[in-house]
Amino acid sequence: MSKKFLTTKEAAIFLTERGYSVTPKTLEVFRCYRRGPGFIKIGHRVFYRRDQLDDFLKGVEVKVFNPKTGKFTKEQVVDPAEQALRPKNR
Repeated sequence: MSKKFLTTKEAAIFLTERGYSVTPKTLEVFRCYRRGPGFIKIGHRVFYRRDQLDDFLKGVEVKVFNPKTGKFTKEQVVDPAEQALRPKNR
């Protein structure tokens, strides 16, 4: 049985094995800029769900939870690399 939740390191390996070369540090940067695959934070620990990583790779619309507002928003991911590195409009 495979794990449903992955650590940052495991998520980086998961994505790299599927052709999206990324390091754990890159995922940390994505989180700081609220980009990249969705994640769950429990205390100080961060976890990624496999299905959200797959959605990130596919470039499909995903729901993202914003803890500041307490709401889910939809974001259309065109290309994972492009979307993750694109500056946010403020």
